Amino acid sequence: MASFGIAGLTETSPDERLREAHGALVRAMGEPLIDWLMGLQSVWRAGNIAVVHAAADPALPLDAQPERVLRWGHPDFLTTPRRDEVWVIYGHTIVDAPRMEQGRIGIDTGAYASGRLTAAVVTDAGVHFETT
Repeated sequence: MASFGIAGLTETSPDERLREAHGALVRAMGEPLIDWLMGLQSVWRAGNIAVVHAAADPALPLDAQPERVLRWGHPDFLTTPRRDEVWVIYGHTIVDAPRMEQGRIGIDTGAYASGRLTAAVVTDAGVHFETT
């Protein structure tokens, strides 16, 4: 939100302040950007690789994932390995360095705070990471 000029919110901000911030964010973003964001896919998939924002429930197939899990996470995602041979590339949870383990590939190196943006480069030969 800071990139849209909205600051000063905390987890304990009063509801009125949150409503004001919501309105300010909508005005700052504008309808075209909001429409574009709302039209994005929640999952992008190629072969046994899936890309999501936050997580996937390891107990469910990808086509049965609730939208809220894909966007906000799942309590078992980081502790329970996937058993369907799908590798899920995710962000939302900041890691010191990109990691690849138990069906998960974490690439969120906190660019907004760290200045380091990371991408997973997936080829037939494997996965490697590029970090700015």
